[in-house]
Amino acid sequence: LIPVLEQMGLVVSESYNELVSKFGQDNVSKLSPEDLQIAYTVSDGTISSWDELIARIAETKAEASTFDTTSFETAMKGVDALNTALSAQSSQGYLKTSDIKTLLEADPNYEAALQETAAGLTLNTQKAKELTEQNLALRDAEAKAAEASSRSQIEANTKKMEKLAGSTENYQKLLANKDVLNVMLFGQDNKDSKYDNGRSDTMILLSVDVTNKQIKLTSFLRDTYVYIPSGDDFEGWYKLNESYNHGGAKLTVKTIESNFGIKIDRYAIVDFSGFKDIIDALGGLTIPITGNEARYINAQIEHNNQKCPKVAKKYCKSVYKKDKNGKYSYDRNGDKVEITRKVKLTGKQALWYARNRGSTELGGENFSGNDWDRTDRQRKVIKALIDEFKGASFTNLVSAVEKVGPMVQTNFKSNEITSLLTCAFKIMKYPMYQFNMPIGEESDQNKLWFYNTYYPNGQKYDVVEINDWEKTRSKLANFVFNKVTDKKSKLTY
Repeated sequence: LIPVLEQMGLVVSESYNELVSKFGQDNVSKLSPEDLQIAYTVSDGTISSWDELIARIAETKAEASTFDTTSFETAMKGVDALNTALSAQSSQGYLKTSDIKTLLEADPNYEAALQETAAGLTLNTQKAKELTEQNLALRDAEAKAAEASSRSQIEANTKKMEKLAGSTENYQKLLANKDVLNVMLFGQDNKDSKYDNGRSDTMILLSVDVTNKQIKLTSFLRDTYVYIPSGDDFEGWYKLNESYNHGGAKLTVKTIESNFGIKIDRYAIVDFSGFKDIIDALGGLTIPITGNEARYINAQIEHNNQKCPKVAKKYCKSVYKKDKNGKYSYDRNGDKVEITRKVKLTGKQALWYARNRGSTELGGENFSGNDWDRTDRQRKVIKALIDEFKGASFTNLVSAVEKVGPMVQTNFKSNEITSLLTCAFKIMKYPMYQFNMPIGEESDQNKLWFYNTYYPNGQKYDVVEINDWEKTRSKLANFVFNKVTDKKSKLTY
C-alpha cells in the first residue's frame, strides 16, 4: 500500500526520500508502485545513475516468472476513499501516520487490505532480493567465463603469430624489393611531455614502385589486433596504435613488419601542429570536399572555440549525385553520395578534414562516418599534396622542402632526400593506388577480419581482428610489390 500512496503524494517515507535525493523528484515520480518497490530493493551503493537503476528494475522484472500484483490492486480499492478523507481531514498535502491509523481503525476493510498488501509486499521484496542476488551471481560468472575465454583465445593467437611472424627466423625473412621504397607515414597527436611518445591514429605505408611506375598507399586501421614484439613486460596482443604509444615509430615499424611480413625502409612523422604549419607554409591545400565535410570542419572549429576562418557557406550546401534515371546513389554508410567541390583549406581546416570520422557530439547535426572513412580522407590529403607540386619548378620544390623539413621527424638521410628530389617530378607523375589493412569493406562477406571483444583484467577491449593472417600477408605483398591492375584500387577524389 505504501508505494501506491507515495506515488499519489499521500505518504512520504524515508526510503522514498532517499530515492528522490539521489535521482530527483521528476524521475522517481515516474515509477509505478511496482517499480518503486523493486527500486527500494535493488537500489544500493553500486547504482550511481538513473539509467542504471531503470536497467536493474527491468532486469529484475524480466527474470521474474511472476510478480504478485494482487496486493497492489486490492490496495488501490481503498485509495479513493483515503483521498476523499485526505481532502476532508488534512490540508498539508500528505497524510501523517496517525491519520492513516485513524482511517484504518474506522474501517476494518482497509485494515484487512493493508494486511494483505503487507503480505504481498513482503513476498515481492523477498523475490526481488533473490532475483537480484541471482542476477549478480550470474553476471560475476559470465564475466569470469568471458575473461577465461579471452585468455585462452589470446594464448592461441599468440602461438599462431609466433609461428607465423613472431620468431627471429621469420622476422629476418621480411619481403623486400630494391625497386620498391616503403616509407611508413605517421600522423601523431601532440605529446603531453618530452617523455611521451604521443598517439598515432594515422598509419599509412607509402610504397614507391619504380619498376611498375606506381605509388601505392596502404592504410593500417588503428584498432587492428596485432602482436607487439616490444621485448619487455608490455609485449603481447594489443591494438596497433598502442605500439606507437609504447615505443614510438620504431616499435610500430617493427610491429607492422613482424605481423604483416613487409620490410619498411624508412619512416616520417608529422604531429598535428606540424601538419597545420606545413599546409599553411605551402599556401593551403586544394582538395575536393562535400558539403557535409565542409559543415563538419566548421562545426569542429566552433565546438573547439578556434579563432580561424571557416569554410565559406557556399561550399557547405550538400548537392547529391543522381544516375541517368534520376535516382540517388548511396555510399557504404547508407548516405546519399554527394558531389564534391574544390576548396582551398587552411592548415586547421585541413587537419579537421583529415581527422573526420563522423561525430554525434557537435550539436545540431549528426555526422555519420567511421575509421574507414577517415583513412580514405587521409589518403586523399596525400594525393592533394602531391598534386600541388606536379606543376611546380624544381626551385619551388626545394624551397618547399626547406620550409617543411624542420616540421617532419624522419630517419631519411640527407643524401637520400637529395636523391629523391632529383627524381621527384618523375615519381609524382605515377598513378596512385590505395589499399586497407585489414582487408575488405565492412559489408563485404569475404572480408578478412571481424569485430571482437576481449576482457583483459576484467576491462572491455574492442578490437578489429584479422581472421586469416596468411591470406592477409599474401594480398598485402601482392599489392606492394606487384603491378596493381584493379581499377577500383586507383586513388581518385
